[in-house]
Amino acid sequence: MAVRLYNEYIKVDPTFIPVFSHNSDRTYPDKWQSFYPHESFKRILKDVVETLEKSNETKDRSVWMSGAYGTGKTYASFVIKHVLEDDIQAIEPYFLQNGMESLLARVKGVRAKGKTLVVQRSSSAGINSQDKLFNAIVESVRKAASDAGLAYTGAESLSDKVLTMLKNPETSAFNFQGAFNKYRAKFTDYSSVDGIIEDLEELDPEEKLSLLDTIIEVAALEGFNWSMSAEEIVNWLEDVRKGNDLYSIVFIWDEFTEYFKNNQNNITGLQEIAMASSRISCYFFLITHSSAGQLIQDKGSKTIIEARFKLNTIELEESTAFKLLGQALRHEQDLMTEWSHTAEQLWDGVKRNCVDVIKGKDFSIQDDDFKNLLPMHPYAAYLLKFIAKDISSNQRTIFQFLSGDFSGDEEKTNFKWFIENFAFEYGKWNYLTVDYLWDYFFRASNVDLDAAFIQTISHFNNYAPLCDDPSNRATGERRRRILKGTLLLAALQTKNGAESRTGATSLMRPTLANIKACFAGTPIEAMVEQDLNFFAEKGIVGKIEGTRGEVLFVMTSAAIDSERMKQKLEETRKEITFEKLIDDKNTGVSKQFLPTDFLANRLRIYNVSPVNARQVAEKADTSDNHIPTFFLFARTEAEQGKVKETIRVLYEKIGPKCIVVDFSALPFTEALFEKYISSKAKERYFQSLPNQNSQYDLAKKTSNEILNEWLRKLITTSLYVYSAPDKSVQKTGGANLRKTFKEINAEFFGCGLEEISQNDKLFAETGFKETVAQMAMGKISVAPNYAYVRNISSKLESDGIWSTPKYWEVHPSHPVSKMKIAINAVIRKGFENSTMVSVVDIWKVLTKAPFGLLPNTGSVFMLGFLLGEYADANYYKRDTNNNTVALNYTDLSELIYGVIKGLPKAQGQFIVQQTPEQAQFCQITGEIFKIAKEKRNSVDDIAKNINIYLTNNKYPMWAIKYFIEEEMDDHDYKDAMVSLTDLLCEFVKPESKIGRERSKVVEDIYRIYKQNSSIEEVFGATLTAENMRTGMNYYIAQYKPELISVASNLRIDAKEYLELLNTKLSHDSSYLWELGDTNHQIDNLYIDLKLIYDINRVLTTKQKTYAEARKALIEKLNIVKIPNALLMELKPSLKLIFNQFYAIRDNAQFNKADTASIIANMAEEFIAFFNNQFDTFCKAIDRALSTPVAQDEYEHLFNKVPSGTLFDATDKFTTTMQHELVNYRKSKKTRKMFEAWEKITGSASPAEWSMQNGIPVLCVFADNILTAQRIFSALNRDAYLPTEKDIDDAISFLQSGALNILNDKERCEKCFIEFFAGKYAYVITSADELRDQIRSIAGSKVYDWYARANSCRAQIEKFATDRYKVKYCGQAKERIKKLSAEEAQKYLNELIENDPLLGISILKG
Repeated sequence: MAVRLYNEYIKVDPTFIPVFSHNSDRTYPDKWQSFYPHESFKRILKDVVETLEKSNETKDRSVWMSGAYGTGKTYASFVIKHVLEDDIQAIEPYFLQNGMESLLARVKGVRAKGKTLVVQRSSSAGINSQDKLFNAIVESVRKAASDAGLAYTGAESLSDKVLTMLKNPETSAFNFQGAFNKYRAKFTDYSSVDGIIEDLEELDPEEKLSLLDTIIEVAALEGFNWSMSAEEIVNWLEDVRKGNDLYSIVFIWDEFTEYFKNNQNNITGLQEIAMASSRISCYFFLITHSSAGQLIQDKGSKTIIEARFKLNTIELEESTAFKLLGQALRHEQDLMTEWSHTAEQLWDGVKRNCVDVIKGKDFSIQDDDFKNLLPMHPYAAYLLKFIAKDISSNQRTIFQFLSGDFSGDEEKTNFKWFIENFAFEYGKWNYLTVDYLWDYFFRASNVDLDAAFIQTISHFNNYAPLCDDPSNRATGERRRRILKGTLLLAALQTKNGAESRTGATSLMRPTLANIKACFAGTPIEAMVEQDLNFFAEKGIVGKIEGTRGEVLFVMTSAAIDSERMKQKLEETRKEITFEKLIDDKNTGVSKQFLPTDFLANRLRIYNVSPVNARQVAEKADTSDNHIPTFFLFARTEAEQGKVKETIRVLYEKIGPKCIVVDFSALPFTEALFEKYISSKAKERYFQSLPNQNSQYDLAKKTSNEILNEWLRKLITTSLYVYSAPDKSVQKTGGANLRKTFKEINAEFFGCGLEEISQNDKLFAETGFKETVAQMAMGKISVAPNYAYVRNISSKLESDGIWSTPKYWEVHPSHPVSKMKIAINAVIRKGFENSTMVSVVDIWKVLTKAPFGLLPNTGSVFMLGFLLGEYADANYYKRDTNNNTVALNYTDLSELIYGVIKGLPKAQGQFIVQQTPEQAQFCQITGEIFKIAKEKRNSVDDIAKNINIYLTNNKYPMWAIKYFIEEEMDDHDYKDAMVSLTDLLCEFVKPESKIGRERSKVVEDIYRIYKQNSSIEEVFGATLTAENMRTGMNYYIAQYKPELISVASNLRIDAKEYLELLNTKLSHDSSYLWELGDTNHQIDNLYIDLKLIYDINRVLTTKQKTYAEARKALIEKLNIVKIPNALLMELKPSLKLIFNQFYAIRDNAQFNKADTASIIANMAEEFIAFFNNQFDTFCKAIDRALSTPVAQDEYEHLFNKVPSGTLFDATDKFTTTMQHELVNYRKSKKTRKMFEAWEKITGSASPAEWSMQNGIPVLCVFADNILTAQRIFSALNRDAYLPTEKDIDDAISFLQSGALNILNDKERCEKCFIEFFAGKYAYVITSADELRDQIRSIAGSKVYDWYARANSCRAQIEKFATDRYKVKYCGQAKERIKKLSAEEAQKYLNELIENDPLLGISILKG
C-alpha cells in the first residue's frame, strides 16, 4: 500500500559534500569547520605545526599524507589551509569546540612568527618530467602569491625568461621566430609567435605548462638550454619568501599519486627541493591515495623520501564514520512525532537480535550510533566503517553511498535511493541491509578492489544461479540477499584477518549468529539458517561446526584436473601467437598510444612484429589521403635484433609516406609470454567446467594483469618514431607520440583540414548530411547539432578568408586558398575542354597531398565553401542522361555529399547562367530585408532569406499591415505598402500554395517598386521586429480583447502571450501563418489561459503555466484522504468538479472552455471541503469499517492515510485502514503489556530481569511454564502474539499477581536452586556458586539457562557430590550414630531397593 516514504521524514543535508573540492570551499567558505578532527587528522595537523615550529632538524621536514578513497584527504587539507591562513579569531572556535586547546596554543605560536603562504594545487597527471615539475611549482606559487595580494612574485621565472626573450627578439640570444618556422608542426595551434606570447601571458599555470614544455624542447633541438636546476628553484622559492617577509610557504599538492607513477626513475628534483625545506622554510604537503612504499619501487629512492618527509596515513576511525554519516542527515521537523514513532518500531525490530549482538562484541558502540542512521540496518551501518577502509574507491566512498545521485540501474542501491523508494510497512522490507552494501561496493567495475574481493564477486556470480527457485521468484531473491551478506562478511574477514571469536573483529566472521543478525527485523530473518544449510548442501559454501555451538560458513574452491589442464595449455600455445596477441583489439595493446583526434582517421595503424611485418605491409591501405603506420613490437630479445631490417622492408613495400613506431626497446620476453599463455589456458580450463565462473574470472583477471604489467611499462619506455628509413625521433608516452604524429602529418598534409581546425567532430566519417554544405554556402543556418563547423568558419573569418571576395588572390599562401587554386585549375580546364567539369575530379585533387581531405563532416563543409559560388547563380547541373537543370544550392550540396561519401549516384554528375528585372528585384528586395549581397543571386535565394528574416523576427509579415494601417494612415505610400505587404506574403509562400508562377508575383512587386520611387527605403525602415510585434498586438486587440485581460490577471505580459501563440503556430515558419489559422489559435490560447486562471482558484500558490497548474492540482488532490467512490457518496455535489480534475490529471480529451467554467463556479465549494476533510473522513471510516472507532483512532488513521488515496478503490482504502487500525490497537495493547511487565518488575524484559538477578525467570514459573514461555518470548521480542486476544490474555496474566513472586528475591533463588539442583538442593546453599557452575556450561545469557538445564545436570550433580563429600558426609555419619535400629533399618531398606550392589554386598556377608 502507498505510505509515506522515508525521504519525507529524512533528507540528506543538501550542503553535505561527499567529495570536497576547491569549488566546495569557494561555495561554502565556512564548511571546513564541519570537518570532524579525528585522531589521525590531529596527528597530521600536529606534524604540520611541529614542522613550522622548527624546534629541531629531525622534526623540521615536509609532510606526506596518504589514505584510502573516502577518508577525507582533500577535506582535511582544506582544514589545514584555513588553520594556517584564516584570522586566528575565525579558527579559534573550531579548536575549542573540539577540545584541541593545547594544539590551538601551538598554532597561535606558529602564526605569531609571521605569515604563511599556502599554495594549493590538485592533480599531477601531466607532470612527466623534471622541467614540468619545476614549472608547476613556480607558476603555482606565483598564482598563490598574486591571489593573496602579495606585491612580490619572485625573481624572473622560467616562464618570465621565455616570455621576455620572445617579446624582445632583437636582443635575444635565441632566434625563436626561426625555430618556430622550422618546427611549425610542433605548434599546430598557433599561426604566429604573437599567439604564443599572448597565451604565455594569459593562460592559467596549468594550461601554460604544456606550451612551455614545447618551447623548451624546440630550444634544445636548436642547441639552446632553457631548463632550470633544482638549486635555482630552491633559491627562487627562498627569494619569494624573503621578498614578501613570509615566515614560511606550505605547498599543499593534492592527487600527487600520478607524479610518482609517471616519474619512477626521475624524482631527484623533488627530493632535492624537499631536502632544502628546512633551510628555506618552504614545505611540501603531498597527498596521495597510495603510500610511499606502494608508489616508489626503488629502495634507494624510498629511503631518501622517508628521510625527507614525515609519512602519515589518514584513516577514518570507526566512531568517526558514524558521526560523519549521522551529521549528513536532516529530519523533517514537522514530521518528527510521526518519525519518532516509526523509528521506535524500526528500533524494536533490531534491538535484541542485532544491536545487542554487536554491542556484545564491540563495547565502544552506542545506541545512538545506529539510531541516527535508521532506516539503515545497524549491521550494515557497522560494516560501513570497515568498507570505508577496505573497499572504497575514487567513485564509491561511504559518503557517496549515503548521498550520491544515481543514474541508471547500476547506481540504484545507495542510501539516498533507498529512502526515496522505501517506506516503513509492518512485515515488509523496512531496512537498508548489508546486501545493498554488496550491490553498491562489490562490483567488478570497481577497479580498486583487491584480489580477495574480486574472487568473492566471482564466487557470487558463479553460484548465484543455484539460489533460484523456478517455481518461486521470491525464494531466489531471498537466497541471493543472504548469500551476498554471507560473502560480504567472508571478504571482510579475509581482508582484516578476523579469526578471533571474541572482540569487535569477530563480527566480521561469517557465522550463523552474525549472518542472522545482518537480517534481524526483516521478513527473511527466520529463513537465514535454512538457506545457509541449503548453500552448504549445494556446495556454495562450506559449513564448519565449532565448539560452543558456533557455525561458520566459508567459501569453497575447486581442484584442477592436471591432464585436462595440460591439454588446454597445448591448445592455447598453438592458437595464441604473439602476433595475434598484439593485433587483437580486445587486448588493447596499442590503445594507450593510438591517436584520439583527427589522426584516428588519417593513420591506418597495424600492430606487427618482425615475424609478420612483410605480409601485413603487402595488404596495407596506401590510399592518397591515409598514412600507413606500423607499431613494431618484439616478443623476444632475438626479434629485437631484427627490427632495423624490418623497418627497411616496410619502407620498401609502402614507400616514403609511412610511419614506423619501434616499441622493441621493451620486448614482451619469453618468460612473460609463457606466463600469459599459462593463465589463458586456465581461463579456458575453468570456462569449460560447470559452476567455475569465479575461478574463470580470476584467471582472466590474472591474464589481463600480466599483459597490463607490460603495457604500463611501455608508457615509460623510449620509443623510436620513424618518418623515413633513416629519420627517427625518440619519444616517451602516448601523449608525446601523438604529438609527433601531428608533426609528421603536417609534413605530408601541410594544407589539410587539420591546419584550419582539429575539432574531433569535423573528422567524423558518419552522422552528417548534405545540409552541412548548405551551411558552408550560407544558405541555411548552422544547426545546433552542427555548431562545431563554426570552428572552420570562425578560423577562416579571423584569417581574412571567409568574407573576402577572391580570397585566394589576397591570401594565396593560406591552405584554403591553395585548395581553391587547385580546384579552380581543374574547373578551368574542364570548362575550356568541354564546358563542364566532373565533381569527382574536383574531389580527387583535394584528397591528394598536400590536402589529403578525408570523407568527413569538415570536408563536406569545406567543399561547400569552396564551391558555393556555383549555386543559385548562372550554373547548371548535368547528369549522365544529359538532363540539365539550374544548379541551386540544394542540388550542389547533394553532389558534394554524394561524391565525398562515394555514392554511386554522384558518379557522372557535372557542373555545366536570369532577366534584368529579376536581378533588380533581387537587389531591391535584398536591401529591404537586409540580405547580404552574396545571397541575392536568385529569386529562390531572396525567398529563402526573407523566410529566414521573418523566422528570426517571429511574426508573420501580414502583421506589419496592421501597424501601417494604425500608425501610418496619413503616409503617401500607405496603400502601396499595404499592397506590397500582401504581395510579399504571397511571394514567400511555398510555390505549391501561391496559385500562380512565382515569377508573376515578382513582376507585380517590381512594378510597385518602379511606380513608387524609394518605397523600398520607407518599407525597409518600417519593417522591424518591434513594428511587426506591435502590429500583431493591434490585431489581437481588435479580434480578442478578452485574451489581454486574462493574461494580465495571470501576470503574463504581451511578449509572453505572443510567445505562447508562436508555439501554437509554426514558430519556426512565421511566414506560413494564415489569418484563419491565427484566429483559431488565438481563440485556443484564450481558452488555455482562462483554464489556468480558473485552476488557480483552488490552488494555494498561483501558477502561470498549465503544466505548473496541473502539477500543483495533482499534488493537492493527492492530499485528499478519502477514495473517490466514498467521497462521491458523502459529497455528491462535488462530483462535477472532481470529474474535471480527473480529466486534467489524466491528460484526457476534454472541452477546456466547459472545464474552466465548471471549476470557476465550484471552486469555493471544493475549498470548503478540502480545508475541513476530517469530519468527512470520519464518516468515510464509519462506512468502510464494521467496528466502532475511538477519537484517537480516527486521528491516528487520518494521519496514516497514504498519498493518492483519492484515486484508490474503496476496497483498498478499507483494507489499508483496517490493517492500520488492527496494528494500532495491537500496538497500544502491546505497549500496555510491556508497561505492565516493567511496572511490576522494574526491568525492560524477562531476559533483562534474568540478567539483573542471575536467575532464569522461567524456573520461577515451572508450574505454568507454557503460558510463561509464550508471554515472556513476546516480551523478549523473540516472538509475536498473533491476536489481540493473545495480548489481552498476556496482560491479564501479568496483572493477576503471578509476577509478585519476582519481588521476593529469597523465594526466587530457592526456586532457582530447586529447579537446577533437584534432589541435591539441600547441599547447595549459595545461588552464586550454582550460577558459576551453570555459566561455565550454558554461557552468559541467563534467560537461556532454563532451556539448557539438562546439559547442566551432570556438572551440578558432580559439584553437589563433591560438596557433600567435603561438608555433609561427616554430618550424615554422625546422624546415623543417633538413629535407632528401626530408623536405620528403614533407610537401609530404601537404599537396597535402588542400589543392587549394596544389596548383593549384604548377601555376600
